Amino acid sequence: MNKKSLIILVIVAVVVGLAVLAQLLSKEELNVWRGRVITSLNDEWLYYRGKVSELGDSPPIEGLEECSVPCLLTSSNYEGAWFVRVFEIPKLEGNAKVFLVFYGVKYASEVYVNGVLVGSSKDGFIPLKIDVTRYVEPGSNSLWVKVRDWTSALSK
Repeated sequence: MNKKSLIILVIVAVVVGLAVLAQLLSKEELNVWRGRVITSLNDEWLYYRGKVSELGDSPPIEGLEECSVPCLLTSSNYEGAWFVRVFEIPKLEGNAKVFLVFYGVKYASEVYVNGVLVGSSKDGFIPLKIDVTRYVEPGSNSLWVKVRDWTSALSK
C-alpha cells in the first residue's frame, strides 16, 4: 500500500457530524428531540490544508477553500488542516447547555469556539463531546477545528 492510499484510508472522515443525531438533519433544519434542540453543522465549511509547520495557532485569513463536511482530504503534502465556519446560537433559557459533538475527526484535533481552545482529542475513532456553553453567545459564533493527520508525526 502506498503512502497516498494509506493517507486516504486514515482520513476517511474528517468531521462526520456535530451534535447528537446530526447526520440525520439537513444544514438548516432544527429538530426537537426529548427537549433538545439539535442542529447539524455538516455541509458548508472552509478549510486550509498543509504541513503542520504552516498551520499556526489560528486559521489563515486567505487561502481557504470550500468543502462540504463530511469530507476527505487527500494530498501528498497534507499533514494537517484548519476547518472553519460560523454557527448561530439562540438566546439560552434557564439551565440550557450547548454541546458540540464530533463523530470522527482523523487523527488529532483541537476545537476552538470564538478563538478559545475548548477541547481536543487524539483519537479519531471515538466521538468527541464538548460542553461549550460558557464560550458561546447568542448570535454568530466562530468554530475552528485544527486537524493533524497521524502521518505528521512521521515528518518530525
